[in-house]
Amino acid sequence: MRPSPRSALILLLSAVLYAAACRRTTGPEPGTQAYADVVSAFYTGVAAIQAGDEAGAQAAFAKVTELAPAEPAAAANLAIVALEQHRLDDAADWVEKARAGAPNSGKVLMLAALIAKEQGRLDDAIADLHKATLDSVVAERARFLSVSLLEQRQNPGDVSRSRNVLDSLLAADPSNLFLRLTSARHAARHGQTRVMEWDISRLALHAAQWPATARKQLARVVASVGNLQDAGRELANLATSLEEMPAYRADRTALQLSAQHPDLVLTGFLALPAPSRSAA
Repeated sequence: MRPSPRSALILLLSAVLYAAACRRTTGPEPGTQAYADVVSAFYTGVAAIQAGDEAGAQAAFAKVTELAPAEPAAAANLAIVALEQHRLDDAADWVEKARAGAPNSGKVLMLAALIAKEQGRLDDAIADLHKATLDSVVAERARFLSVSLLEQRQNPGDVSRSRNVLDSLLAADPSNLFLRLTSARHAARHGQTRVMEWDISRLALHAAQWPATARKQLARVVASVGNLQDAGRELANLATSLEEMPAYRADRTALQLSAQHPDLVLTGFLALPAPSRSAA
């Protein structure tokens, strides 16, 4: 039975009004004082969180959530503050609010994974990281983080899965020293002698440019390959020796999240229109 013309008109009008309401709930419009207030509070919060001022960041982003409740970036940044303060329940609440508004944001998904990890929910964390790999902004870091979480979870097949992730990362970036050393240490932990020896041989190709302390430590690594436990220990010492090299630190930064998670801070809106340069 077809709806009457009057019923169809009512349905159409309802849909238009609903769409308009959704647009309004996103937040204040650019050019208004309310929008200027949101922009000011948000970027005050960004500056505060980048400077390590957690109290200032929390106050500023909380104001944004009051003025523009549908803007997920502020909720995500509040989740970072709560995570750093070990308020895990608050962090989980905020990141869920952020996910509701930005379900495909790689940074939000990685943040959700970190919080789930701290809460012991490794299955959820790994699932979130898998989704995050679809966002090119964080894909490699998400894949790299999944390696350690798969090792921690220890489900059947997780070691092989973590090895597959490392191999795929190495295929894309075989010259990354940090990644190569991580692969060697992973192989030592899991009895993969041939993989470890191959990785060590690849590391040795770069050793001529290393500091003397790192070259000496590499020699200790090579001498220990007959014992996986010893080799793992010497590889860990090699990682320490290589930290003085800017190139090694750059390779690590490309894959590993920083301790205070500045990499995940949202420095722009995810739902509201971006402000003009003068407004920001």
